[in-house]
Amino acid sequence: MYDAIRLFYANGGGKCYIISIGAYDANGNMTRTDFEDGLEELKKKDEPTLILFPDAVKLTTETDLYELQKQALSQCNELQDRFGIFDTYYDGVDKATFDASIENLRSNIGVNNLKYGAVYAPWIKSQLPRDFTYADFHDKLTKLGAPIKLSSITSTTDAAIKGLIEDYDFLLTDRKRINDNIEVYVGNVTGDVTNLPGNLALVLKNYEGDLNDFKLEVNVPVPVLADVQTAYQALIDRAYELIELLDTLLETTNIVTEDLNNDVFSKVTSFAANPAFTTLVTLDNTIDSASGYIGTNTNYTRKSDTTLLADITIVSAWVNTALRLALNVAATDPLLFHHNVSPATLTTQQRIDNMSLSEPAITKALLAAFEVLKTTVDSVNNAIKTKEDSLYNAYLIYKNIRDYVNKELTLLPPSGAVAGIYAYVDANRGVWKAPANVSLANVLAPSIGLTDKDQETLNIDVNSGKSVNAIRYFTGKGNLVWGARTLAGNDNEWRYVSVRRFFNMVEESVKKSTSWAVFEPNDAGTWIKVKGMIDNFLALQWRNGALQGAKPAEAYYVKIGLGETMTSLDILEGRMNVEIGMAVVRPAEFIVLTFSHMLATS
Repeated sequence: MYDAIRLFYANGGGKCYIISIGAYDANGNMTRTDFEDGLEELKKKDEPTLILFPDAVKLTTETDLYELQKQALSQCNELQDRFGIFDTYYDGVDKATFDASIENLRSNIGVNNLKYGAVYAPWIKSQLPRDFTYADFHDKLTKLGAPIKLSSITSTTDAAIKGLIEDYDFLLTDRKRINDNIEVYVGNVTGDVTNLPGNLALVLKNYEGDLNDFKLEVNVPVPVLADVQTAYQALIDRAYELIELLDTLLETTNIVTEDLNNDVFSKVTSFAANPAFTTLVTLDNTIDSASGYIGTNTNYTRKSDTTLLADITIVSAWVNTALRLALNVAATDPLLFHHNVSPATLTTQQRIDNMSLSEPAITKALLAAFEVLKTTVDSVNNAIKTKEDSLYNAYLIYKNIRDYVNKELTLLPPSGAVAGIYAYVDANRGVWKAPANVSLANVLAPSIGLTDKDQETLNIDVNSGKSVNAIRYFTGKGNLVWGARTLAGNDNEWRYVSVRRFFNMVEESVKKSTSWAVFEPNDAGTWIKVKGMIDNFLALQWRNGALQGAKPAEAYYVKIGLGETMTSLDILEGRMNVEIGMAVVRPAEFIVLTFSHMLATS
């Protein structure tokens, strides 16, 4: 999907709508149901005019892809405002596999609604700019099919390089462990360390959700104390869990440079003396004490010294004994609570007020902890970048590996690039112009070289009539989209992509531009206005070259009126029928040249 979008914009793409249908499974695949759910969601959107799903070629079976394409064609037919751009299943890089993929498509895509879709083949070899580093492929290196470590192909005498690689490996292990801990904290376990920025954002998003729940409970007209206390406990637990997460970073033993180790350790340990944290611990102890100002130990289970934060009592990890003892016996800040009286005299509303007034102290503690977490992650990521630069510059073998990986050709289905061509031609010429004979950007070559003879069998299928559009390389021209047919190759009316899409555009435009007439009188006055509006629109299309004919009367007609497109019953039942005919220009697909040998006459 990512590469398809890059090709879409590289080839002239504009506005793009993406429907997320979930994550890939462990094998990098998705199910047909996922895509079907996406198609169902797409039905609700009026703006999209093209449907494509490049990553559907990753479906487990070939028939799943064709069933999905049939459903997309059905939607195009139902809504009459969109068109499908389809790929073949993986067609390989040899002619026999390619031919089989074309045959399988033609045998399995059915016969319904073929005028609403076009297929493009073969796949294309793309050379999109890439920026892979050791962090992306360190665990994917192989030699003769067996996994290897980069250090294993390094000279035993080059201790500096081996040490650099070992340091890098340790850093990547640390980054993964930190990311795994954050994912557990936010409840979003994906194992994708590249998602670290998104996981950090979820830390605050989840806290904001807890905070909104608590404020909602506090602000209801007649709040229930137990509900408010439950929401309050969830809020303070969220902050403590984040502090617990910071504490686990102190277990980092493989951070390999002394500066980085000191940097991370100082960031985390300094948080123990942060005023926001000391206030939070004081607050928690106050809640749980026998003379608490918010609740009693029967209403709130203390968290700071028990199971959730056992590590916080490890004095060596949190600066010094004196600080911890001071926190445990600290007097309550009289400014923290509005109702600073004996709990026996607190009303329900006063207890709720106290919890509400102490909420900023919890938020400050969490934000302070988040800032420590963010700077710690930044330190590790910066260290990884430094290692990457050092390894690339110091180790020629690694430099060659990385350069090769980033220049490696990627075999991709062509639909993303072709959609960009559609958008480019639409914007520069018009929907009526066939999206063909246009060069493809960021494409090195088609996966299969096709001849004129191959093209003929793709264009004209003598058995089923299903056309496939070729992508071909031409000397001196480059890689071109060399076909403009819908799947309905035997249909004289709807054989060409440009004809079908132009009718889609006109029908949708006319429907929307005449919607004002819905509640107007169904009489001659309204008919004349509607006919005039459509006449003007079609005249503009004719002048732009979309319709053929020496004069407008030869290019199109618009009919509306009683006895012409409507009966008296139509008028009584509230129907205004408009008939439009258009002579759309078609591609000059076959240019026939006839030569005569003329003898000299003088």
